[in-house]
Amino acid sequence: MYSIRCILIVSIIISINKLASFVLPFSYQLTSKKIVNSDLLFRVLEGGGEINILDKFKNILDMNIYYKPTWGIKIDRFGKKEYELYFYNYTPDKRMLDIINTVDIKVLWDKFEINGEYPNDMNYVMYSYDIENDMKSPNFYYVGYTNDHIDYGHSEKNNIMQNKYYRYRVYDIDEIHKKYFEERFIPRDYDSELKVIFLADKLYREYIGIYYDGVKFETLKEMLIKYDIGTELLDNYVDDGCRFSISVDVSKKSGDVVRIGVYGILY
Repeated sequence: MYSIRCILIVSIIISINKLASFVLPFSYQLTSKKIVNSDLLFRVLEGGGEINILDKFKNILDMNIYYKPTWGIKIDRFGKKEYELYFYNYTPDKRMLDIINTVDIKVLWDKFEINGEYPNDMNYVMYSYDIENDMKSPNFYYVGYTNDHIDYGHSEKNNIMQNKYYRYRVYDIDEIHKKYFEERFIPRDYDSELKVIFLADKLYREYIGIYYDGVKFETLKEMLIKYDIGTELLDNYVDDGCRFSISVDVSKKSGDVVRIGVYGILY
């Protein structure tokens, strides 16, 4: 009986980890490509002595959430790092609201004794935290269907509009935004109906953000070297076939790339 129970527990753990590893971080949909886990994130935090932030991520990991959240490392051209954690209110398979397997913000805040304001409705599809700021001020993301080619969305933090988002399939990027995307970075080996590239008009920071969802390690390497930002993420990393999601922030004023973001699934 004991051995059967152990086998069942192991099977459940394997199925959870497998599910987490095949979810695209930005579009948060199931995919056949394996997404990088938390090893890279933890190595960067340990190397920088960011033990307090590391512990916060591990506390979330210990919640054993079925549909895992996304982690993000953002690095600017001066080497400053910021860390974010993204939670989803909808499932990556049915893409419907599910506060049992995903994480309702009320449950999360009760566990970590966080006090703050959040929307009374459930219209937000995702919320994120700057993890170093004690998770007290989430950024809420809302998506509205615009037409067959574009899903327009926006995010708000502290009642301030932060970003406007445009989500595209690889073959129907709006003409006004095509100039921002680099062809060789676009992951064209996914289902063409998946929206795996995004553009964010970052109103508060005055950036244009370009997002590539689920790129290969060789693409990540090329991007970091090209922009000379965050190349330390490549140190001692062995390509194991996992995919990464990448964001590139461009200054609206100068046109310079000012920040790179790397994202994976927290499992």
